[in-house]
Amino acid sequence: MVRVSARVQELKRICWLIVAGLLTACSPAPQFTGSQNQPVALADFAGKPLLVNYFAPWCAPCLREIPLLEALAHEGQIAVVMVNYDPATPAELAKLAGQYHIKVPLLIARQEASLPFPRPAGLPTS
Repeated sequence: MVRVSARVQELKRICWLIVAGLLTACSPAPQFTGSQNQPVALADFAGKPLLVNYFAPWCAPCLREIPLLEALAHEGQIAVVMVNYDPATPAELAKLAGQYHIKVPLLIARQEASLPFPRPAGLPTS
Protein backbone atom coordinates (compact mmCIF):
# COMPACT_ATOMS: atom_id res chain seq x y z
CA MET A 1 0.00 0.00 0.00
CA VAL A 2 1.39 3.39 -0.99
CA ARG A 3 1.09 6.17 1.54
CA VAL A 4 0.29 9.59 0.19
CA SER A 5 1.30 12.53 2.28
CA ALA A 6 -1.23 15.09 3.42
CA ARG A 7 0.57 17.69 1.30
CA VAL A 8 0.15 15.61 -1.88
CA GLN A 9 -3.52 15.02 -1.08
CA GLU A 10 -4.01 18.77 -0.58
CA LEU A 11 -2.31 19.53 -3.92
CA LYS A 12 -4.55 16.97 -5.67
CA ARG A 13 -7.62 18.56 -4.13
CA ILE A 14 -6.49 22.04 -5.23
CA CYS A 15 -5.84 20.77 -8.79
CA TRP A 16 -9.32 19.24 -9.00
CA LEU A 17 -10.87 22.48 -7.74
CA ILE A 18 -9.00 24.42 -10.42
CA VAL A 19 -10.12 21.98 -13.13
CA ALA A 20 -13.74 22.16 -11.92
CA GLY A 21 -13.58 25.96 -11.89
CA LEU A 22 -12.16 26.10 -15.41
CA LEU A 23 -14.79 23.71 -16.75
CA THR A 24 -17.52 25.76 -15.14
CA ALA A 25 -16.10 29.00 -16.52
CA CYS A 26 -15.81 27.52 -20.02
CA SER A 27 -19.47 26.57 -20.24
CA PRO A 28 -21.74 29.40 -19.12
CA ALA A 29 -25.11 28.27 -17.84
CA PRO A 30 -27.93 29.04 -20.27
CA GLN A 31 -30.39 31.38 -18.63
CA PHE A 32 -34.13 31.18 -18.89
CA THR A 33 -37.15 32.79 -17.28
CA GLY A 34 -39.83 30.54 -15.82
CA SER A 35 -43.59 30.97 -15.87
CA GLN A 36 -43.39 32.50 -12.38
CA ASN A 37 -40.91 35.12 -13.74
CA GLN A 38 -38.01 33.48 -11.87
CA PRO A 39 -34.54 32.98 -13.36
CA VAL A 40 -33.83 29.37 -14.33
CA ALA A 41 -30.66 27.62 -15.56
CA LEU A 42 -30.38 24.15 -17.04
CA ALA A 43 -27.95 23.40 -14.20
CA ASP A 44 -30.95 23.64 -11.85
CA PHE A 45 -32.02 20.25 -13.23
CA ALA A 46 -28.69 18.48 -12.59
CA GLY A 47 -28.83 14.95 -11.23
CA LYS A 48 -31.04 13.37 -13.90
CA PRO A 49 -30.97 13.22 -17.68
CA LEU A 50 -32.78 16.28 -19.04
CA LEU A 51 -35.21 16.31 -21.95
CA VAL A 52 -35.53 19.81 -23.44
CA ASN A 53 -38.67 20.20 -25.54
CA TYR A 54 -39.28 23.21 -27.79
CA PHE A 55 -42.95 24.05 -28.22
CA ALA A 56 -45.30 26.86 -29.21
CA PRO A 57 -48.91 27.46 -28.14
CA TRP A 58 -50.00 27.61 -31.81
CA CYS A 59 -48.40 24.23 -32.62
CA ALA A 60 -51.09 21.51 -32.54
CA PRO A 61 -48.59 18.58 -32.44
CA CYS A 62 -46.82 20.33 -29.54
CA LEU A 63 -50.06 20.54 -27.58
CA ARG A 64 -50.91 16.90 -28.36
CA GLU A 65 -47.61 15.67 -26.93
CA ILE A 66 -47.92 17.56 -23.62
CA PRO A 67 -49.64 14.62 -21.84
CA LEU A 68 -46.81 12.32 -22.99
CA LEU A 69 -44.17 14.72 -21.68
CA GLU A 70 -46.07 15.07 -18.41
CA ALA A 71 -46.25 11.27 -18.04
CA LEU A 72 -42.56 10.95 -18.79
CA ALA A 73 -41.70 13.57 -16.17
CA HIS A 74 -44.05 11.94 -13.66
CA GLU A 75 -42.17 8.62 -13.95
CA GLY A 76 -39.23 10.43 -12.34
CA GLN A 77 -36.42 8.85 -14.36
CA ILE A 78 -35.67 12.05 -16.28
CA ALA A 79 -36.38 15.74 -15.90
CA VAL A 80 -38.45 17.47 -18.58
CA VAL A 81 -38.58 21.18 -19.43
CA MET A 82 -40.48 22.90 -22.21
CA VAL A 83 -38.91 25.95 -23.88
CA ASN A 84 -41.28 28.34 -25.63
CA TYR A 85 -40.18 28.80 -29.25
CA ASP A 86 -41.71 32.24 -29.72
CA PRO A 87 -41.41 35.36 -27.58
CA ALA A 88 -43.78 35.15 -24.62
CA THR A 89 -44.23 36.62 -21.19
CA PRO A 90 -44.19 34.63 -17.97
CA ALA A 91 -47.88 35.52 -17.55
CA GLU A 92 -48.70 33.99 -20.95
CA LEU A 93 -46.85 30.81 -19.99
CA ALA A 94 -48.61 30.65 -16.63
CA LYS A 95 -51.97 31.00 -18.40
CA LEU A 96 -51.00 28.24 -20.86
CA ALA A 97 -49.91 25.97 -17.99
CA GLY A 98 -53.28 26.45 -16.32
CA GLN A 99 -55.23 25.93 -19.53
CA TYR A 100 -53.46 22.65 -20.42
CA HIS A 101 -52.68 21.47 -16.85
CA ILE A 102 -48.93 21.59 -17.50
CA LYS A 103 -46.79 20.78 -14.47
CA VAL A 104 -43.35 20.53 -16.13
CA PRO A 105 -41.40 23.81 -16.14
CA LEU A 106 -42.24 26.15 -19.01
CA LEU A 107 -39.27 28.33 -19.91
CA ILE A 108 -38.48 31.38 -22.00
CA ALA A 109 -34.90 31.52 -23.33
CA ARG A 110 -33.29 34.88 -22.59
CA GLN A 111 -31.64 36.52 -25.59
CA GLU A 112 -28.17 36.15 -24.10
CA ALA A 113 -28.71 32.42 -23.50
CA SER A 114 -26.01 30.38 -25.20
CA LEU A 115 -27.60 26.97 -25.55
CA PRO A 116 -25.50 23.82 -25.92
CA PHE A 117 -27.64 22.83 -28.93
CA PRO A 118 -29.03 24.70 -31.96
CA ARG A 119 -32.48 26.24 -32.06
CA PRO A 120 -34.74 23.80 -33.95
CA ALA A 121 -36.04 24.54 -37.42
CA GLY A 122 -39.39 22.82 -36.79
CA LEU A 123 -41.75 22.04 -33.95
CA PRO A 124 -42.14 20.08 -31.80
CA THR A 125 -38.49 19.22 -31.20
CA SER A 126 -36.91 17.51 -28.21
